[in-house]
Amino acid sequence: MTVQLLDSFIVPKDTVSISGTTSSSIGYEKFSFATIKIFLFNPTIVLSIMSCGKVNVWIPHDEGARFKLDPTRHLDRRYAFHAGSTVHNGMWASAHPEGENNTDAVIVWDTSEMREVEALRTDGRVHSVEFDGKGHLVCATDKSVRCWRHVALRFEFLWVVEQSLRVHVSPLGAFAWSEKTGDS
Repeated sequence: MTVQLLDSFIVPKDTVSISGTTSSSIGYEKFSFATIKIFLFNPTIVLSIMSCGKVNVWIPHDEGARFKLDPTRHLDRRYAFHAGSTVHNGMWASAHPEGENNTDAVIVWDTSEMREVEALRTDGRVHSVEFDGKGHLVCATDKSVRCWRHVALRFEFLWVVEQSLRVHVSPLGAFAWSEKTGDS
């Protein structure tokens, strides 16, 4: 398979994360400004998350593979951002601080309207949150790994491993974890 650059565009320099559909490979480079590079498949949406918590939505331009900012779908709320998933079946999950006891909430968003679908509680600071290929949402915190499944427009809690682990999620539906070492 050959890798082909699909698009490249400039985003605000305080962009801290980018995300898109799982069918694409998105690169991110930081200069005095930030550049997003999109490779391989044709993603339907790209999200750029700024340090202040603002989320910009980028969609394919009507005239080809170029991307443009969607002025009707963005989040201007100022959430501190800790982690985000890829976009899966029109949903995106992001982790934000909640309360004063060093815990985060995972917010699941409907990317067609950028509206909040559900808020899921965690027991610590989120290191990663990701959908697997079957629609399960796997979240790793500094205290545990939790999994929810998407059923009938709701997220149902499935299981928890009460240990701080690094989680690797496959788009095919599998995941693996390993012990965390140091700050990684």
